Amino acid sequence: MERDRVLLLTGGLGGPFTIMLYCPLRNAIALGSKYPLNAMGLYSMTFARGFAGGWTGGLSPTIFSCPQFLAMGPLYHVYSGYLGPTLAVLPTAITESTISFGSQARNAQLAFNATVEKGAKIALQNPANPIHIGVIPHIMRNVCAMSGIRILNEPCSSIIASVTRTDKKSTTTANLGAFLASCLSAGISMPFNQIFNYLAITPEAGLRDVGRFLKSQYVQDGSISPRMLRDLGMRIAYNAPQLTTFLIIEKAVLKYFGH
Repeated sequence: MERDRVLLLTGGLGGPFTIMLYCPLRNAIALGSKYPLNAMGLYSMTFARGFAGGWTGGLSPTIFSCPQFLAMGPLYHVYSGYLGPTLAVLPTAITESTISFGSQARNAQLAFNATVEKGAKIALQNPANPIHIGVIPHIMRNVCAMSGIRILNEPCSSIIASVTRTDKKSTTTANLGAFLASCLSAGISMPFNQIFNYLAITPEAGLRDVGRFLKSQYVQDGSISPRMLRDLGMRIAYNAPQLTTFLIIEKAVLKYFGH
């Protein structure tokens, strides 16, 4: 099977699989932009309506994740051919946000609406509409998050290979490198992700409120709030396995069918 067809296959199937699989973790993170609970409290709130309730709102981003991951996979490689692997991350992130912003904002809104009474529910974003003030941090989040598997992946694999004295190209080392890179990029992308969630589920907020939100979220009595570590941990717990799973699927399909 041609390489281009394999990349289309991994983007079209692997992407939606990972988006749906880790949906409860994504929903709990969104709730963290509103509720001052610890991580376990947010996970418990996510599953408050039962096990299936953890996947509230997950269908829309799963559907839109098919073209989204085609952007992250095949289209990234097209951009990379013209701009190089580093610069290609920016147009890929813009394309990805254009496709996925509406559905992911709606997912966050549905997750929030599931926790409040009828009169407090907020209007839902059209999943096909990327026009919203939250799209700017959404793009920045995607740039940071994608940098893990596309830029930091190789350096992280080299570090692990050096420390463990293993072959950098071995499957185990490569997967550990991808996971470490995704952890780093998840941490960097966390503030942008929470700004996106806050703007998505707070209709009255504007960009001028972002600084106030960050201060209330992460500063307490002049020191770093425990919510900083909470959000970092939850973002890593979602983003690192999700992107690593996608990269493992991409590499596996390329290995067995990309000849």
